[in-house]
Amino acid sequence: MISFSEIFDAMMVGEATFRQQKPGKVMEKLKTFVSSLVDLTESEWDFLRQAATVSTLKRGENLSFLTHKPRQMGFMFSGVVRSFVIEEDGKDYTWNFHFYSKGGHVNNLFVGDYASLLTDTDSILQFEVLQDCEIVFLPYSALTTLYHDSEKWERYGRKTTEQAYIIARERALTLLTKSAGQRLALLQRDFPSLFEKVPNYHIASFLGITPQTLSRLQREANI
Repeated sequence: MISFSEIFDAMMVGEATFRQQKPGKVMEKLKTFVSSLVDLTESEWDFLRQAATVSTLKRGENLSFLTHKPRQMGFMFSGVVRSFVIEEDGKDYTWNFHFYSKGGHVNNLFVGDYASLLTDTDSILQFEVLQDCEIVFLPYSALTTLYHDSEKWERYGRKTTEQAYIIARERALTLLTKSAGQRLALLQRDFPSLFEKVPNYHIASFLGITPQTLSRLQREANI
């Protein structure tokens, strides 16, 4: 098993915000989510709790440590983070918004690039804080330790991966098969609070339309 000292070494990426206490309310939200997918024992929770670190990040900060061969995933407690891709022409395209909401799915609750963790490569995604946030960061090494030691945790890993795949597939199909108005209506239905937290031009990018088109659609729908 990987030792706690090895786990903490992997976490220390030079960010002062990581050297903080672990507020109880923040960790309880993580515990509730994990417990919804796996029968969490007290010893397993103690292991995760000791490995986790809570970070407070300010609006405008970039999470570069999640781009260059990332070693951790973040669980959103509060605030909003945007993941995006910058193309060769310099334009950026919003991939997702990450925030906490009851009943939220893994793609929103967690921030990071799981594919890069699996392949040990740099992520094409970049991450910026849109609204001051608190995030619980878990080193990937801690999760893989649990995966290797328990079939139960292997099932947890499978469940979260399956959820992520289903959501990503739905997003791809929505972009391919739904009209701009339908995409906007779905986002409004599923995550209405985003429109109060995120600038319209980022929402337009996420929907694959221009800000002008978004404004027109919102007027027509009285949003």
